[in-house]
Amino acid sequence: MEKPHYSKIYEKILKRKKIKKKVNKQMTTKDVLALSKIINPNNQEKNQKHKSYDLEFIHEVLNDQLKNNYTNTEVAQKYNLSKNTITKWKKNFRL
Repeated sequence: MEKPHYSKIYEKILKRKKIKKKVNKQMTTKDVLALSKIINPNNQEKNQKHKSYDLEFIHEVLNDQLKNNYTNTEVAQKYNLSKNTITKWKKNFRL
């Protein structure tokens, strides 16, 4: 299954909301999350339920946690994730 063209999607949303922000052609999950915060700064809690993450982002988060010796709570706050999500990822990737 092919990834959605996030750059095109976000360009249209930003244009509609009249937000001047340049969008990278090759967007990572981290870029998508950052743009989501810009577009809906007050709606972060509601939108968390149905998010999905690619393996590259999951590895980035888990490696950051290992490298910086963060707790699950600290890394969850840094990336605006649930600490249960971090726990599940660690269990699935046996870290």
